[in-house]
Amino acid sequence: MNANLESLISDLPEIYQTIFGHEKWNDASSRDCSIRLAIITEQYQKLEKSLQRPLRVLDLGCAQGFFSLSLAKLGATVRGIDFLPANILVCQALADENPDLDVTFEVGRIEEVIKSLTENDYDMVIGLSVFHHIVHEHGLAQVKQWIKRLADCTVILIMELALREEPLYWGASLPENPAELIDLCAFYRQIGEFETHLSHINRPMYLISNKIVILDSFISAFDSWRNTPHSATDGHPHEGARRYYFGESFVCKFFTFQQIGNKDTYQSQRNREELTREVQFLNDPPEGFNVPTLIESKTSKYDSWLVMERIHGELVSSLLDKKQAINIDNLLTDLLSQLVVLEKAGLYHDDIRLWNIIYDQDNKCFSLIDYGSISSVKQDCGWPFNIFLSFFVFVNELLSKVSDKKVIWRKGYINPFLLPEPYNHWLSALWQESADNWSFSLIKQLFEEKNNLPANYTKFSGMENWIVAQEKLSFFLQDEEITNRKSIVHLNNVVASLTTMLNNIQITLNDQIKINESSLLKLQQDVESGKVGNEGMASELKLLTDKVCKLDIGTNEINSTAENSRLEIDKSFADIAQLNAKVDGLVETIRHLEADNIKTNAQNQAILNSRSWMITKPYRYFGLQIKLLRQYGFKQRIKHLVKRIIIILTAFLQRHPSYKNKVVTVLHKTGLYRIAYKYYRRVFPHVVYQSTEQDINDAKIDTQLRSLDAVPDEVKEIYKMITKDK
Repeated sequence: MNANLESLISDLPEIYQTIFGHEKWNDASSRDCSIRLAIITEQYQKLEKSLQRPLRVLDLGCAQGFFSLSLAKLGATVRGIDFLPANILVCQALADENPDLDVTFEVGRIEEVIKSLTENDYDMVIGLSVFHHIVHEHGLAQVKQWIKRLADCTVILIMELALREEPLYWGASLPENPAELIDLCAFYRQIGEFETHLSHINRPMYLISNKIVILDSFISAFDSWRNTPHSATDGHPHEGARRYYFGESFVCKFFTFQQIGNKDTYQSQRNREELTREVQFLNDPPEGFNVPTLIESKTSKYDSWLVMERIHGELVSSLLDKKQAINIDNLLTDLLSQLVVLEKAGLYHDDIRLWNIIYDQDNKCFSLIDYGSISSVKQDCGWPFNIFLSFFVFVNELLSKVSDKKVIWRKGYINPFLLPEPYNHWLSALWQESADNWSFSLIKQLFEEKNNLPANYTKFSGMENWIVAQEKLSFFLQDEEITNRKSIVHLNNVVASLTTMLNNIQITLNDQIKINESSLLKLQQDVESGKVGNEGMASELKLLTDKVCKLDIGTNEINSTAENSRLEIDKSFADIAQLNAKVDGLVETIRHLEADNIKTNAQNQAILNSRSWMITKPYRYFGLQIKLLRQYGFKQRIKHLVKRIIIILTAFLQRHPSYKNKVVTVLHKTGLYRIAYKYYRRVFPHVVYQSTEQDINDAKIDTQLRSLDAVPDEVKEIYKMITKDK
């Protein structure tokens, strides 16, 4: 070591880092840098391999230049910045000892360097344990903007962050969560934590980028990202602990973990479980269930991620929002096929929603996604929790095109009776089955037969009318509560605005009083010292008197405004209290209705499944027939019997088209078709025949044939021969 370097090191206020190339000073340094260098080197080499060239590095707060010189030794072009001239003198001396390294050092302030940057000036920036000083000086909001700009101007950024809990003067300026300092950036993950010489509290190190996803073995640019799973999300779900990145050929899900007292929070535990389930499912899906290829996955102490092949398409919720046409039958066919495959494997999806189904543009099909929601638990993640009732709600949402998440609970009905045909026939048929027999296999079977299911399933009983009424009431109460909550938010904003106005008024009043008191004191001093003559004193007194009068007037106005504001605030608080009471009442009413609904359904199901109900079935049936016979007479009951027989036969023939064709052929041959049809229409006057396009065309042709004026005589003779037996 040359004498000059040793002198420069001795003049340092602190030997903070390891001195590059001089082991003599290792024990004197405040922090060992070797472990941090190993982690930084790992990220450097990943990016170097990806870009296929040495990197351009900026070291902010380079101290004695250990990391700058070490990265330059790897082949990087490095620029080191530090505000302390003594540090830069040491750095330059070390650079002179290593002339083969492409490294420069200069005195400067980090804030000014960031402001001067342009995009792509550097590939990598490091800032280790330095930004807490800048936060203390300039404030959190400003430094967050600078860090965002820094990430915009480079490919990756590596930062070691101090914590609020550290017992030092700048601690109170830092955020509770250190990640808040970098949350304006797109991609960031913790890659380590390190002890310091100042306290027992470890500092986290983050890898940050606004351009690429950089994981253990996966590194790629992303086109877009968001911290919500889909556009229909309301607010900040999952406590902001999930982020999603989309590249040309990949999707990356990145979940972070937060701990309280060395234990995962509820959301952290949920993140671990969901991503673990998704990885397991992607690695071993049931036979017949197509999934994208899993590229990489990992769970660490701090976070968890997976990268998978991207399905190119659009979510059903987005298609509905854009008013784009959707083939409902194709969607339900594809979805039910996937649900049946899962069911046969003993698996269920607990979040069947419009935003968890994507239209796959490459394969021209609809695919169920969010594989972390697939498990052996036969229950939905939200109201109404029953997996099949939730599917009823999904179908109602799909057909009514409701995808709004800004609700307290889901907005689709459970009951199938208000659905359009033939979907009401389909789910009404399932509704008639015992709930114990419900399955997605049965739902799929009935869906395939929906066009042949009899319409009598859609007739409302008293119980079904009651169910519809209860659901409409619950949605009405939900709308009322949402309105009340909005009113409460508005009133809270009014209260905050009035409070701010009162504070400003008070500040203005106090400032004016101080000014006048100061003027009066100065005038008294001038009078006592004889600096002001009688005329001057009179003039000053008049001026001061005018100011006091104006102040009195202004004070009275301010006091009046303040009093009015206080009255308005008191009224607002009273209104808020009333609305809160009303909301509580509505919530309690809804809970009672839901409890009554569940209790009534349970009682009805218990009665219907009881042995006594089955034993007394013949007695109830014959008793009902005797009552109806007395009420309507023998003739009407015979008509009703004939009508029921025809309904049964019609339903049978609709399910068996081959038999239907044979019956129609026999009726035509015997000349009884028109008689049978007329009788059918007389017995069922409410049935409106739905003409198909083919029926309309046949009718037009028949009309043209009956008008023989425009055809040759030979055609007339042939037509008469064909139709003479009809």
